[in-house]
Amino acid sequence: MDDAYIEMRTGPGRGFPVFHVVEKGEAITLLKKRTDWVKVKTKRGQSGWVYRHQLALTLGPDQLPVTLKPSGRDLYEDHSWELGLAMGQFGGVDSLSFYAGHRFTPNLQMGFSLSQATSRIADSKIGYLRLQHQPWPHWRIAPFFELGAGAIHSTKRSALDQPLDSTDASLLIATGVNIYLSRSFMGRLEYNNHRILTSRDENEEVSEWKVGFNVFF
Repeated sequence: MDDAYIEMRTGPGRGFPVFHVVEKGEAITLLKKRTDWVKVKTKRGQSGWVYRHQLALTLGPDQLPVTLKPSGRDLYEDHSWELGLAMGQFGGVDSLSFYAGHRFTPNLQMGFSLSQATSRIADSKIGYLRLQHQPWPHWRIAPFFELGAGAIHSTKRSALDQPLDSTDASLLIATGVNIYLSRSFMGRLEYNNHRILTSRDENEEVSEWKVGFNVFF
């Protein structure tokens, strides 16, 4: 290593105590990586965890700086875009949804969803602009909360098989979890509560459960 020193901790996090300091010029072996932490081993056989940025001046056997390839978890925690598909039940009717989102901070994401629910008596298309808050984005199973606003367009078939079209504004409250699966994929489970602002005297509430997969980059 070419840095003045690096601190070795007992675990992969700043909450773990420093138990050893590696001096400049001492050789270390990189064992494995977990998010922003790398497990290393000294020539004396001591193993511990080092913060990734402390290895910026570490040199390899060829005396060139060591480049740490980002892991799937790194890409998951640092990604900016998501695209996904989901299937579920919208008020007891099968639904299919498409989702696209852009994360502009680690905790906040703006997204758009478009869903279609089809039954023998009605077809509904639902579109939302959604704001997502993810309190713990670094967790492998990370809960999220969403608020959304959009519209629902329904085509209902009458007894005479004549289509009856209607378009109403709709509000959304949602919660769920993102589950990191592999290098570029995560699962998504969510519950949506739709508040449909109809032109009638009473508004409608519709519950929806969905499960799907997102690709992130």
